[in-house]
Amino acid sequence: MPAPKRKLKSFDLGKVKIEGGLWKPRLNAAATGGLMDIYSKLQQTGRLDALKLTWKRGRANKPQPSWDCDVAKWLEAACCVLQQRKAPKLETLVGKVAKLLAGAQQKDGYVNSYITTVTPTKRWKDLAGGYELDFAATFISAAVTHYETTDSKTLLKAAEKFADHLASVFDGEKKLKGGYPGAAAIELALIKLARATKKDTYTALAARFIELRGQAFGSVYKRTELYGSTTTVTNFLPGAVDIATETGDAELLGACNAIWKDLTLQKMYITGGAGCLSNDSDYPETSDTIAHVQFAHRMFHVNPDSKYTDFIERALYNTILAACSDRGWKYFDTNPLASNGQHRREKCFANVTCAPDLARLLNSFGDYVFSTAPRGPLYVNLYAQCTAAASVCGTDVKLQMRTDYPWDGKVNLSVAPAEGLTFSLMLRIPSWCRKFTVCVNGKRINNPPRKKGYAQIRRQWATGDEVTLELEMPIERITAHPRMVNNIAKTAIQRGPLVYCIEQCDYSPNVRSVTIGQNAALTARLDKKLFGGAVVIEGKAFAASKAGWGGKLYRPSEQIQSRAIKLRAIPYYLWDNRSAGPMAVWIPEA
Repeated sequence: MPAPKRKLKSFDLGKVKIEGGLWKPRLNAAATGGLMDIYSKLQQTGRLDALKLTWKRGRANKPQPSWDCDVAKWLEAACCVLQQRKAPKLETLVGKVAKLLAGAQQKDGYVNSYITTVTPTKRWKDLAGGYELDFAATFISAAVTHYETTDSKTLLKAAEKFADHLASVFDGEKKLKGGYPGAAAIELALIKLARATKKDTYTALAARFIELRGQAFGSVYKRTELYGSTTTVTNFLPGAVDIATETGDAELLGACNAIWKDLTLQKMYITGGAGCLSNDSDYPETSDTIAHVQFAHRMFHVNPDSKYTDFIERALYNTILAACSDRGWKYFDTNPLASNGQHRREKCFANVTCAPDLARLLNSFGDYVFSTAPRGPLYVNLYAQCTAAASVCGTDVKLQMRTDYPWDGKVNLSVAPAEGLTFSLMLRIPSWCRKFTVCVNGKRINNPPRKKGYAQIRRQWATGDEVTLELEMPIERITAHPRMVNNIAKTAIQRGPLVYCIEQCDYSPNVRSVTIGQNAALTARLDKKLFGGAVVIEGKAFAASKAGWGGKLYRPSEQIQSRAIKLRAIPYYLWDNRSAGPMAVWIPEA
């Protein structure tokens, strides 16, 4: 097996500007209301003050093991925003938080406000569940992003010192009981630091942590499935792919491929998360889905195949968007596919811990839209109204995408290289799309070559060239595999990348009792009053009548009467934004 290499990379985040469509208001909410609300909670709960290391026993706001993680994740999310727009107030707060994090570092490089002030004799004693390595990962990752955003090396140098401390503690000659990462993404952070500093010692340290995981859970190289705590397993996967590509470890990448197959063929929800596949359970978790998106992104950059970017789209448009309220400051930790009304989004840190993770991902959405290699090709992975710029074959290329996606399948893309340039433009044809057309400057391209789910257009590009892609976007009724017994004789509705649900506030009968005919006609309609405009699916459904029961619990089927009602399904990501109540994705068939 040849040594794996990273073939592609994303455009620089600051070079991708989301200009409109579905994503801009959501990203604005996450970048303004969401981030500022999280910062306010960091202050109110004492998380920021904890980093001053002045807490004493008996005082209020006793530092907790996970607090520093929340601060570092907020910092990274805020830096992602600053790479894309000017925000003077946010920039000031970023400076303050970076100073607090750097100031909490001890002489030997160690950083952790909880251990330093509350349990100073228990360094590295509870590695699987004590959040020390979780925070090391978030600190290092945030420091690199802070450097990329501000050019300041202060926090980056602190991250190097912290990583050097980790190397001294987790030396290859030492065998530490419990010396393995818990839910931390430490491998991913160390590779990020290695690439920023060009120091291979951090790559070697990341590989050491893969080895330590093997001591705890069995060899990573022999894994073929997700098992145990999904958080513990999934958070190391993006870093494992990075280690494989940095070290040429084909065996490690092979293990990642096996886990990918298990994730997508055995444990994936229709909304893109993963778990036990029970509709009413506390899965899929938001933080797990974020790790899956990062995992898929890295796998795509090693092996450019639309199965990875299709997964990213499914997860982003359904689980990830659903995890954050329309106004951007309430969150789901878990994203069930059915609810009796007990599931409500909550403010961050009020039993919700995913808010900083979600803020990081949403504010780095631009990372996932385009990919390229130094000498081409240029991949268009996601369709969103935006402008972008990158270097292809040493020439600057500007792009402008105009689209109403996901409500409409038409995408217009302007291509403007600084000078005439020949390269391949790769357009993702989603797996849900059965028919599509591509035109360049108004001329249809008949049967363009397909390469792993992408339509390839190779030509000499010049400023003014216009590409028009039209993706047929029919309403589809989806059936689950028979082994998913909870969904036997049920159907789910999907249109384009969006999964739909029925929500109680649109119905008089309980939505959990609504059924749909096997051949019911369904139509799509733009409802301009639904959160600024969203396509809803309408048709005919049925609800069981309560007449004739006479206090009985059971009756012969032929005596049961149903009444016709109007079906109205909304995009899953919009549920629980209007009022509390039951919801269902999988609808029983009449």
